[in-house]
Amino acid sequence: MVRRVIELYIVACIGWGLITGPVAGSVMQSSSSEGPFKAGGASKLGQPLPFLPGEVLTYDIGFSKLFLSGSIGQLKLAVKNGQARAKGELQPSAKPSTAVGNRATGSPDQLSTRGATVVQEIDSDGTKGESANIEFSARVVSKGFFTWLFGIRVEDSYGAIVSSDDFGLLRSWKEIDQGNLHRRYETKVDRESGTVSYSESDRKNASAAKAKTVSSPRWILDLLSAVYFMRTLDIKEGKTITLPITDVGQVYMIDAVPGRREEIQVEAGRFKSIQLDLRIFDGKYIKRSGELIIWLSDDARRVPLRAKLKSSGTTVNITLSHQEHLG
Repeated sequence: MVRRVIELYIVACIGWGLITGPVAGSVMQSSSSEGPFKAGGASKLGQPLPFLPGEVLTYDIGFSKLFLSGSIGQLKLAVKNGQARAKGELQPSAKPSTAVGNRATGSPDQLSTRGATVVQEIDSDGTKGESANIEFSARVVSKGFFTWLFGIRVEDSYGAIVSSDDFGLLRSWKEIDQGNLHRRYETKVDRESGTVSYSESDRKNASAAKAKTVSSPRWILDLLSAVYFMRTLDIKEGKTITLPITDVGQVYMIDAVPGRREEIQVEAGRFKSIQLDLRIFDGKYIKRSGELIIWLSDDARRVPLRAKLKSSGTTVNITLSHQEHLG
């Protein structure tokens, strides 16, 4: 229950899923390695990546339903300084390599990794591998009346590693700690075979482990990496962004529809912003109906500023309270 709200914001900021119920997306069979967008006339991304290693964004999570309202948790998103990988060791590269990104309506284009931590893979024979990786993390902790209301404490963490060559997901994981629930979820992408391997384990009960492998696009994101990939795009009003997302061993196509521009006030300050309507309800990702709107800063950084989730009489507001850089 709590985890679903958290994850909905991550798909929004991407959140925090007080929205329960099974997801209902279809597994895609595509094995394209060209990324989610077909060729066609997009201009190149000329700016560096809009986030630096050590960037930390802190959000307050608020909840309201009927007569209940208040702050229920805190979310932190971070670009890691130190990196990890699915196998072998990682060493910082002497020079940032060039990443390849995708515009909302075009083919893969050049995307500079200047300003992002790049880590060169070291093979078992000591030689450098071809690709470099970037790691993101998220952490959610409950607070306020949520702990009192539900009688549990939430301390969940998320991680994702993407290739700096094209921002495609390589590996992601979730560590869920909610009361008596202690689970780990891990996803690994095999881009050569066009498959996603998913595993789920109970840290208190090893016999309850589950695993499966499904077909997927060779270029895919998870909820966390989608947050950062969307920040690299040239968002234009009226142009829908469609991203392939993998979550718990399934593959979904998530549409984000840009909306109006406006100035908004959050705890971290006043910003010019652009709205994105995340089409995740009505069977796209969540079975039930609802609405999820996010606001990104209308500048080169595209910082997630606010998200509002409405469903079944519940409203969740997630707002940027603090941003910092940890060198």
